[in-house]
Amino acid sequence: MNVIPLTGLAGIAHKYRLIVCDLWGVVHNGRHAFPKALICLNSLSEAGAIIHLVSNAPRPSNTIKNQLRQLGIEDRYYHELVTSGDVTRAALMGEKTRDGKISTNADLTGYSNANCLHIGPQRDRPLFEGLNCRLITGLGQNQIADADFILCTGLYDDETETADEYSHWLELAVSRDLLMVCANPDLIVIRGNDKIQCAGAVAAAYESVGGSVQYFGKPHTDVYNFCLRLWHQNIGIISPDDTLDPAQVLVVGDSLHTDIPGAHAMSFHSVLIAAGIHAEEFGGETDQLPAPNVIRQTCERFGVAPDYVMASFSW
Repeated sequence: MNVIPLTGLAGIAHKYRLIVCDLWGVVHNGRHAFPKALICLNSLSEAGAIIHLVSNAPRPSNTIKNQLRQLGIEDRYYHELVTSGDVTRAALMGEKTRDGKISTNADLTGYSNANCLHIGPQRDRPLFEGLNCRLITGLGQNQIADADFILCTGLYDDETETADEYSHWLELAVSRDLLMVCANPDLIVIRGNDKIQCAGAVAAAYESVGGSVQYFGKPHTDVYNFCLRLWHQNIGIISPDDTLDPAQVLVVGDSLHTDIPGAHAMSFHSVLIAAGIHAEEFGGETDQLPAPNVIRQTCERFGVAPDYVMASFSW
C-alpha cells in the first residue's frame, strides 16, 4: 500500500483532464465553503481541467446550485454539478444515451407510474418534480400497504432521529417485499460539528432486516458514468473523436466508504482529504497530514486506499 502524501494538487494537476470532486467535507462543511478549496478549484480550471462537482445530495442539481451559491461556491468554480438525485431521476424516467441505451445500470422505468413511499425530509421533494409516480408521505401501516416501492432520501428529521427508530416500519415494508431506492448512499455527514445520519443509514437498516435496496450515488458506478457522459457530450462538440483515459480522471473525496471505492471501481486515480469525515480516525488535525502509519492502518481497516492523501483540498 503506497499512498503518496501531498501538500497541494499543483504538482500533479497536469496529469488530469477531468476532476470529479466531492462537496461536503471537501469544498464545504454544510455551513460555509472552505477558502483554500475555492482557490484550488479555480487553479485547476485555469490549468485546463474540467471540474465536475459530484454530490450524494438526493435532490436535482439545479436545486443544489442555489445552496452552493449561498455557501459562497459560485458557478464559475466548476463546469458541471451532478447529484445522486439526478441519477435517481434518470433511472426512474428512463433517460437514454445517444445510442438509445438507458443511461443508468438500473432501469427503474417499471416504477415510473407506481405508488412511491417517500422516506425523507420535505426539502427533498424537488426530486419528485416531473415524475409520474404517485407520492405517498408519512411512515405508517397504511402508507406501507399502499406503496409499490420506497424512495429514501434520508430521515424525516435528521437532527433528532436515527435509523434505528424506523426498525418496526422497515420490517413491515420487508414483509411486503418492497424495493427501497436509496438516493443518497452516505451513512453520515458532518454538518458544522455534528454527525448527521443520511439515507444510506436507513438503507443499511433495511438490508439488515432482509430488505432489497437499489443505490444511486457514490460509490456506485452510475454516478461516475453520468459524469463521463456529460464530459463526452461537452467535449464532443469541440472534438468528436476525443477519448478520456481512466488515468486522466482524478476523484477528490473525504470518504473511504464512498469516494475512494467509487474511484477504484472506475479505475480512476483518487486523493483522500483527511480533514473530512475521517478526521477523528486520522487524529483530528485538520491542517496537518496524518502520520504514515495512521494512514496505512485506517486504509487497511476499510480495505481500500487512495493514490494520494492531503490534509485539506488545496492547490
